[in-house]
Amino acid sequence: MNEKILIVDDEPDTLKFLEFVLSDEGFRITSASDGKKAIDVFRSEPFDLVITDLKMPEMEGTELIKQLKKTDEDVEIIVLTAFATVDNAIETLKDNRAFNFLKKPLEDIEVLFNVIRQALEKRRLRMENKVILTELRKHHDHLEELVAQRTSELLKTNKQLQLENKKRQQAEKALLREADVNAALTELAKTVISSESIAEISYLVLEKAKHFTTSVTGFAGYIEPETACLITPTLTRETWKSCRIPDKNFIFKKFTGLWGWVLKNKKPLLTNAPADDPSYCGTPEDHLPIRNFLSVPAMLGEKLVGQISVANSDQNYTRRDIELLEKLADLYSLAIRRKQSEDERDKLQAQVRHSQKMESLGTLAGGIAHDFNNILYGILGYADLAMDNIPKDSVAYNDISQILIAAKRASDLISQILTFSRQTETDRIPVLIHPIINESLKLLKKTMLTNIDIRHTIDKDCGPVLADVTQIHQVIINLCTNAYYSMRNQGGILEVCLKEVAVSPEFAAEHPDLREGRYARLTVKDTGHGIDKVTADRIFDPFFTTKPVGEGTGMGLSTVHGIVKDHNGVIIVESKPGKGTRFDVFLPVTDQKVSISRSKNDPSSFPNTGGNILFVDDEVMLGDTVRRNLARFGFNVTTFSDSIEALKRFRTNPDKFDLVIADMKMPGMTGVELAKKLLDIRPGIPIILSSGAGEIIREEKIRAMGIREYVRKPVEPRDLAKIILRTLKQENTEENIPRG
Repeated sequence: MNEKILIVDDEPDTLKFLEFVLSDEGFRITSASDGKKAIDVFRSEPFDLVITDLKMPEMEGTELIKQLKKTDEDVEIIVLTAFATVDNAIETLKDNRAFNFLKKPLEDIEVLFNVIRQALEKRRLRMENKVILTELRKHHDHLEELVAQRTSELLKTNKQLQLENKKRQQAEKALLREADVNAALTELAKTVISSESIAEISYLVLEKAKHFTTSVTGFAGYIEPETACLITPTLTRETWKSCRIPDKNFIFKKFTGLWGWVLKNKKPLLTNAPADDPSYCGTPEDHLPIRNFLSVPAMLGEKLVGQISVANSDQNYTRRDIELLEKLADLYSLAIRRKQSEDERDKLQAQVRHSQKMESLGTLAGGIAHDFNNILYGILGYADLAMDNIPKDSVAYNDISQILIAAKRASDLISQILTFSRQTETDRIPVLIHPIINESLKLLKKTMLTNIDIRHTIDKDCGPVLADVTQIHQVIINLCTNAYYSMRNQGGILEVCLKEVAVSPEFAAEHPDLREGRYARLTVKDTGHGIDKVTADRIFDPFFTTKPVGEGTGMGLSTVHGIVKDHNGVIIVESKPGKGTRFDVFLPVTDQKVSISRSKNDPSSFPNTGGNILFVDDEVMLGDTVRRNLARFGFNVTTFSDSIEALKRFRTNPDKFDLVIADMKMPGMTGVELAKKLLDIRPGIPIILSSGAGEIIREEKIRAMGIREYVRKPVEPRDLAKIILRTLKQENTEENIPRG
């Protein structure tokens, strides 16, 4: 026997007795004098049987039994106590806590031996049963594992068969779909090639995109090259059908949201949960709800030309849907490019025709201007002479004054025609605009009716612009005159504002001719009758006017537009019928500093008026009027209508003349050719070149030729006298120029 028995009793004699008799029977005995020591020993090593007393210090036997069973539920326990009662027996034997209950002192030791053998046999049988149950459980678990494994293998095989069958079906479906797509693309390509409208092409492409992806709605659009805006003509046919937003538009200047991300990044976008996408920015109230979304850019190489977008499919979008839309986008890109190329070709042809027309107009304008300005030159000259011989309070004096006003208006008209047809060009210098505005407003106040309230808000800190002063003055006068005309009957408010502004990238994107940066913004507003959109689209066309016959030439705003554009600026018009009109002129601010030059009218210590002038012009009438008018200012003028004869006369006595005035265009020898020969004969001779045709000639060019001044006909006698004085470095103030 090797069974281990733990004896627990607080009586030493009992312990010694039990140790002796049980050791003699072959059991391995360990003893403990109280419950706590017994627990410590029991937890340190295993025991097959425990014999314990009930009444002990530190821990009662009943509590010890509970602790022993918690530690090892298979241990057998025999209670041996002198305090044997029925209650104690029931308490210890309840729930199989103790195997048996014996009373001390024992009358027959064999009773104890028999109880011990029975308890140990019970433990042995229990332990063997546990082993058997464990083995059975292992075997059962193994069988279940084998069954599960086999079942899993069968399920896996079945799933693979189902997957392969599904793949085969998908492949067959994909092949059929691919054939359907290719056939549809081929048919669409034929239709697209024959279509004359990008809007129609967009509609056809969208219909196929919706069909291929089983989508409910979407749009197809193209990028307009001139404005970089997205034009989506399909919106008016499809998306807007389900959209309750009243202010519908199909021109998008800003790219936002999911579709905007596609255009900005030039990449496809697929989302089956739009609200979770970082690019999603929500939808306006009453907008069509978006459940899922797919969009691809239409590209030509690296260039973005359009976009195809679909939404609200009855199933989730996949990579396959992207591939289908990309095929459509390739076809759409080619169609867009073809139509835009045709439009560009038509536009270029129209530009060529317009250029040829403008060239013809310019040639005609130059020829007419030369002859007409010579006529005006004579009218102004003779009218000025006549007024000197007529009392100022006479009717004739007033009539001739009106002749002068009409001649000046005719001269201004010729100047506008020459400006528009690019027959004139002047040097541009850094100038401040606010003094030009102030000067223009002073003039306008004298000519406008009192029912016009002229208001102005001028930013004197506005930076300078690189411009021609005369042309900027012309812009202001024309815009204000145009505003005045719209209010002259009912009266109103004319407001002129000047402010330096910073054009943002967003504002520049809305106006392609503008660039980001600093601009001087000139605003002219009126409270007149306003104009509709159709008229607003044409107001800058040459010869277009809404004024009655005889009241307008149609050149004012076209001239303004030409001047602003030549100054690298932009003019924007806003108007509604009955709401007045607003013009905003944006001119780029320059960093160049304004040079403070001495005014031409500053008094100086030049000698008195006088000198011999050689005047050469093929118009005999001009020679007569110039000679007589300049004589009033003390000049002695010799006139020639033939440049060759004038050259011969000059050769005979080069030192006789203090200054030469020569016309630009003359038969036989031009004014430039004559000037060169005169300078060869007498270097440094002051020469003034004049012309009524408005040829493009720069000041530095004529000065490089040795010519001192260049004047445009017609010029008033007093102004010509001032130019002569300035050229001869004589006094240049109106006080020193006597009035005949």
